[in-house]
Amino acid sequence: MAYARPDPAALKLRYAAFGAVDDDRVQYWLDDAARGVDESWIEADFAPALIALAAHNMALAGLAADATAIPRGVSAITTGAFSATLAEAAVRQQIDGGLAATRYGQDYAALLRRNCGGPLVTRAGSVTSAVCGR
Repeated sequence: MAYARPDPAALKLRYAAFGAVDDDRVQYWLDDAARGVDESWIEADFAPALIALAAHNMALAGLAADATAIPRGVSAITTGAFSATLAEAAVRQQIDGGLAATRYGQDYAALLRRNCGGPLVTRAGSVTSAVCGR
């Protein structure tokens, strides 16, 4: 069976925060994400990984509806003269922009570990490398 590439509707169904983003823009990010996922992945993980990576990159670009929401790591907030307390580790993750910076990136990272986790041992006992076709 051929690997099916997800469309903008699939991304919006999985991650509602991108519902207001026009389909052409979502398609651009899906195409861009294809550089990080290929057909060496488990077929069932292929579309979710493309969607998660595209959503992560879109969130970093500020396209998610929840992009203006209170960031992860806020442990206290006051509204009067505005005061907020942030967890340093969470803020550092967001500033670094790595996969841990968004929940979408964390979803992609979990799929990445499952598909490209390192050396594999086959039944015959030989060691192969899981490099995801790269």
